[in-house]
Amino acid sequence: QIFFYGKDFEKFKQEIENFIETQSRTISDPKIYPEPETVGSVYFTNYDMVQMEMSKIGKGHHVNTENFGKINVFNEYFGRGLSSIVFQEIRESKSLAYSAYVSYSPSAEIGHPDYISTYIGTQPDKLQIAVDTMTELMDELPEVTTQFENAKNAALKQIASTRITRTNIFFNTLRLQKLGITYDFRKDIYSQIKGLKFEEIRQFYQTEIKPIQFNTAIIGKKENLNLEAVEQMGNFKELDLEEIFGY
Repeated sequence: QIFFYGKDFEKFKQEIENFIETQSRTISDPKIYPEPETVGSVYFTNYDMVQMEMSKIGKGHHVNTENFGKINVFNEYFGRGLSSIVFQEIRESKSLAYSAYVSYSPSAEIGHPDYISTYIGTQPDKLQIAVDTMTELMDELPEVTTQFENAKNAALKQIASTRITRTNIFFNTLRLQKLGITYDFRKDIYSQIKGLKFEEIRQFYQTEIKPIQFNTAIIGKKENLNLEAVEQMGNFKELDLEEIFGY
């Protein structure tokens, strides 16, 4: 594919013809990588570090572009950013972690699943309390009206202030094509967000996030790990660095 932006397209067409060659070979089909289910497994790696880090990842439903507005607001309201529920409760209010977030990441290509991830980075003695607090927050989506409206406004401002120019026009077009979209989809997302009610976010959470099973990864000193508590989180397996990196 050739992308052009500029003033004289006709002159460009004449110049570029000398450099276009017929395809000389067939491009092989892309390799299909498995996307296994997340089934509640817990992986731990012993590593000499002061803090302890825990991340969870859950495989969601296949991407649905009608949810993009809800996803933007959910991430802004609940999981990401300095004003989110998770950050305010776990770090600012209770000082349980130096970093914490929940993120809903839609797939970049139609026919593939979304993924939900969580992260906590904290002191070893605070990990279990931070995990319990995160679990409590995710058990029932908290409703804070002012924060919800602020999240909506922040998401709208981000869309309104974003400019897609120059080569980004081309790459944005390719990105949308993978989702089956042939126009600037931001106007639809903007419209979705503008009329969004908290009950719609709650329903989205109940159907798209709450039922998800998560795999868990923990890294830190083994001597600081509450093994008994961790084993209750799922099927526990310890991995060494060779198993992870292959050497």
